[in-house]
Amino acid sequence: MNENRELDEIDKLLLEHYKNKRNNEYIVPPSTQKVAQRFIKRMKMQSTIKKLGRVAVIFFTIGIMTTGIVFAKDIADFIKSIFTNTTPAIETAVQNGYVQNIDMEYVYSNNIGIKVESLIIDDLSLDIAFAYKYDDNTINSIRLENYSIMNENEEVIYDTNYSRKDKINLVNLIVRNEPTIKIDNQTYNESILFKFMNDKNTFKEIFININKLKLTKKDDSIEDITGNWNFKINLNEKMLENEEYEYATLNKDIIQELHAKMTTTGFTIQAKSIIPINLDIFDSAENFILENSINEKFTPYFAKNGNIDYDSNLENGMFTIYYDNISTYSDNIDELFLNLNVNGEIIKIKLTKKASN
Repeated sequence: MNENRELDEIDKLLLEHYKNKRNNEYIVPPSTQKVAQRFIKRMKMQSTIKKLGRVAVIFFTIGIMTTGIVFAKDIADFIKSIFTNTTPAIETAVQNGYVQNIDMEYVYSNNIGIKVESLIIDDLSLDIAFAYKYDDNTINSIRLENYSIMNENEEVIYDTNYSRKDKINLVNLIVRNEPTIKIDNQTYNESILFKFMNDKNTFKEIFININKLKLTKKDDSIEDITGNWNFKINLNEKMLENEEYEYATLNKDIIQELHAKMTTTGFTIQAKSIIPINLDIFDSAENFILENSINEKFTPYFAKNGNIDYDSNLENGMFTIYYDNISTYSDNIDELFLNLNVNGEIIKIKLTKKASN
């Protein structure tokens, strides 16, 4: 792909989105669209870095100047149309340009085309957006059924069938709560969110092998289609050099050991408490509320007794907490407060971001 072309694919998609009408009214007035297009072209001449966040900021800024309206909901809806299974932290990261847009053609097998459109990855998450193309107007939905994802070190990121008996998945959890989006009678979009709950090794390439799809027809009947779709994705510099923050605590009378890391897609806290912790605390995420300096609160999506690596899962006082609604792109994250609800008493633990090396 020519990096100096005037508009990359995401820019084009977003501009087309804003050319649409809602209730017979343009989402953005045509005059504003022209200003935005000229603005993007000038920026393209200055930099070859492709950012979705750049386009979002343009529309936010021009929208405020011309109409006084911030189109936050439209930007959020657009992002969710790319990553159908996502998190608040991922959406914030994409709005700030942390996304890799994949330039590839459809790979066909049994008359069905598949391609990877975009992805986002860091030490906590991998979100892959797929597009499917099949010329059959009796189909209502297409989704991946059997597939495997590996890196260049032949480590298995995820294998639906665990077909490689000598290898374990690097991913511990996948999220596919949202259905495939049907774009038209030929095109379908979906994303799959993979969560790394153990530390992963750095890798530069992703290999995807798909051998079965599940097709849902308009009459609700199901058809499995086998084939052979293979992709190799080279991760770009931004995905390889994602920024991370580490945190420390001075509450040594409560916390004996702390390993807290914030990435572009979330925040994990691994700690060992000096005070006894009843296992009942892990029955509710509300017992691990995180709070920033302006009293915004964040509930974890998972909390468990033990280490991230599961080596000492029953170690007394050790716990790990996972958040996907706060990240390095969030505001007010220099100081955070973990509110532990222990036996009905709230214990507040202050976490301070370490200085960058």
